[in-house]
Amino acid sequence: MKAPSFGLLLVAAFAVGTGLNGIYNGATDLPTAPNAAATVLGVVNIVMGIAGLTAAALIWRRHRLATPVIIAWGATAVAASVLGPRAYAPEAGWPGAILGGVVTAALVVTIVLYAKWRLGFTAGGESSPAS
Repeated sequence: MKAPSFGLLLVAAFAVGTGLNGIYNGATDLPTAPNAAATVLGVVNIVMGIAGLTAAALIWRRHRLATPVIIAWGATAVAASVLGPRAYAPEAGWPGAILGGVVTAALVVTIVLYAKWRLGFTAGGESSPAS
């Protein structure tokens, strides 16, 4: 099996980095969460961590389930970017949280579309010869 492209390696590295950060933040913040939003954020961070690490492994193996797992990772990243400010700085209000969510969503959509394009799956789930 040949290694993924440099771009896919960057996607996998980003997923690993955010995944490890998510697991760490979730595990350390969950026990001392000051409110319900922080508790939900801790769970979202742990899910993001698991999804990020799983996505990286699937990207490396060029598995057909990589794209849905990357989408799940991205959804949790967007959720964390919106929930974080609301959980720990509610006085900041919704504009900052929404802006963070929009910027994160733009980054996630770019990553997901790139990964889907580079993985080049056909309808049958097989890798195309061009990738």
